[in-house]
Amino acid sequence: MSIVELEPVNLTEKTLVLNPTHLLNITDDTGLFQHCRYSVPDRMHGYTLDDNVRALIVAAGSEHPALLARLDTYLSFVMYCQRPDGLFRNFMGYDRRFLEEVGSADSQGRTVWALGVLYQQCPAYRPLVEPMLKAALPHLSAITHLRAKAFAILGLHFYLQANPFDQAVQAQLERLADDLQACWQTNPKETSWQWFEDALTYENARLPQAMFAAFLTTGRKVYLETARQATAFLEKIQFERGYLKLVGNQGWLQRGQKLAEYDEQPVDAGALVEMFAMAYQATRDNSYRELAHQAFGWYLGRNCNNLAVYEPISGGCYDALTKKGVNLNQGAESVLSYQMALHSLNTF
Repeated sequence: MSIVELEPVNLTEKTLVLNPTHLLNITDDTGLFQHCRYSVPDRMHGYTLDDNVRALIVAAGSEHPALLARLDTYLSFVMYCQRPDGLFRNFMGYDRRFLEEVGSADSQGRTVWALGVLYQQCPAYRPLVEPMLKAALPHLSAITHLRAKAFAILGLHFYLQANPFDQAVQAQLERLADDLQACWQTNPKETSWQWFEDALTYENARLPQAMFAAFLTTGRKVYLETARQATAFLEKIQFERGYLKLVGNQGWLQRGQKLAEYDEQPVDAGALVEMFAMAYQATRDNSYRELAHQAFGWYLGRNCNNLAVYEPISGGCYDALTKKGVNLNQGAESVLSYQMALHSLNTF
């Protein structure tokens, strides 16, 4: 990991346009590389399904010709990762050999998310995507990880926007949302802790985002109330300093303890932007629009180090905000989190 101190960079949202250069540079004919050394793809670490489904979401929502041209590459990678039983593998070496038999629960959920987005955004792909999605559905009931459930809810939400009369998918979404709701109701609440579990870790915002999505799909107000309360908790924890201070991955935030200061991950900032965007869609509360822009400012230098994490010339994004500056490596997860967040802002 390369960590250096940088001079602050003056970036504003008005100066930003979609720049796919780095994302395209770290994509080959197989798919998207997982890691980089600085901005150069590191073939030693190969590929992951997690990153390729994020890239699929970005490509499906883009109007950029170069990104659209890569959509088939990312989708082909996802197709190759799906086993005959509907489950997905995640890690693949540069030699195109899988490094595991079954991917993580998060990988299963993220893939359902991406397939749902593709189904909604790109009608021409529906005959291909629907069987893949339906083959994955029976495995969702076995998932116990909350974030994996949330990822899957997002995918089913987008699918149902295009196919609202699919009762089996609707029932699956409600089962997953009820699981999150049960965790919310059974986890002991106190004034200082209003959350689904006893820690804030990675991509926390996906949980209330999924509940907003469940409300938009079903109209059940209990999901909306939970989403708003959980969002208010994250806002209180992470904006109390007047700017976005993410939970660091070197210890996270455990109930009753202090927030870990570093390292801050781009994927967590992007999740917040997308959560606030969906909160606005569900409520039309303009305060959520303002919070989405504040969260996006983390990439541009409105953070505890006053350093831009986004690199506008290449379109890359540094891998972390650290105690000593930034991690100069520009891996796939980071740039994709930025691209997904930027797309969310453009929906306002």
